[in-house]
Amino acid sequence: MSLLIEQDRSGYHTRLPTLADVKDTERVRRLQNTLIGILQQRPMSVAEWMQYLLHSPDGYYANRGIRKDFYTPSELFPGIADCYESHVRSVWDQLGRPSFFPIYELGPGNGTFAAAFLTVASKDHDFHKAVEYHLVEQSPLLVKRQKQLLQQLPSSLSKVTWHEADLTNFPFPHLSTGAVISFELHDSLPHRVVVKRKGKLMEVFICIRNNQIEEIEGSPEEETSKYLAKYPEWVDSLPEGRHIPQNILGLKLQEKLAQRLQNGTIVTVDYGYQLPYVPRNPFRWMSECEQVYYGDNFLPLWIILAGLADNSCLVDFSLLGLPTGRAGFSQVLVEQRNFLERFGIKDTVTRYARELVARNTANQQRDSNSLQLFFKNIDNLLRAAPDWLVFTETKGVNAILPRYPYFPNDWHCDLAANYIGSPI
Repeated sequence: MSLLIEQDRSGYHTRLPTLADVKDTERVRRLQNTLIGILQQRPMSVAEWMQYLLHSPDGYYANRGIRKDFYTPSELFPGIADCYESHVRSVWDQLGRPSFFPIYELGPGNGTFAAAFLTVASKDHDFHKAVEYHLVEQSPLLVKRQKQLLQQLPSSLSKVTWHEADLTNFPFPHLSTGAVISFELHDSLPHRVVVKRKGKLMEVFICIRNNQIEEIEGSPEEETSKYLAKYPEWVDSLPEGRHIPQNILGLKLQEKLAQRLQNGTIVTVDYGYQLPYVPRNPFRWMSECEQVYYGDNFLPLWIILAGLADNSCLVDFSLLGLPTGRAGFSQVLVEQRNFLERFGIKDTVTRYARELVARNTANQQRDSNSLQLFFKNIDNLLRAAPDWLVFTETKGVNAILPRYPYFPNDWHCDLAANYIGSPI
């Protein structure tokens, strides 16, 4: 049987990556042949397929680390940590300013957000003293990068603990108070895919039939049935005939957090949606060359791009929030730009821009390129698609999303014009 990479690439509006775009072709061929070998024996769930594509030894994440195609919000602009720190510190304050306040960041990438968060937290002596910052990361490469970065913060390094572990199986301790934060974690967890046919829930599988790789629909596997049976209201809300990715691993994680966190906040930042709305394209791919592909049917591109691209699914927050909702957490889902504006992003951007100009002036240079890049990143952050969402879940406190003055969509463009002479 032909390698997956030799599937037909016609019919796509932009060039898709090929083996010529990667150096480690043997890895990609090995991964694709592994998938074919399994499919020749039995069908695979989409979650198992995704696990191989992304998280196996030959998978994409294990061999790419965090590169330029993994721009999380804090990679675009570390200053957003000011806004999230304000949210977490508000929770800590309303909980009575406890002397011990653990914060768990799940899948912390290069450690950029942790470094920025601890830097701004150090400005409040009592809060900084109370914080114990935990990084849960399974990649040894990324743990090394995180330690290299955080060693530059000697006053905060002693407050950081690393847990080199698979976060979906991580034994979270019982916390009387605390916070859990993640950026673009849930979309990369292996998702199962379900579809409702004449009111009956079916699961989508990948198989080989007539010497072709195809998708089939069948009775859900035991794990799918077990977890979705807990949430019949979600199943009832599914639209008829649509392939819907559902994040069982994320659901397990949320159930665990709901059981372990007595009071505090869970902050989940990711691409997603909330039923009854379902986006036209719930499946997502991103290649090394920063080209993004969306599709309503995951299979063609997930075959073609096996081992060559980041494969992920938009997060259904209506399912993800059910465990914590039942545990008494108050939930707010907002676009990220609205969250950032409510927690003072305009002041933060202005301060960073002034500091950048001051450094250029001190060096007797006017580095317009660095300013241009800075405001381009801000523009990308605040004009991101409306599916870039912040899901805050809090317990033991009142609502803490303050109403900041509304800013027009182009306020950051006006700032750019002031500093570099022209809008971005």
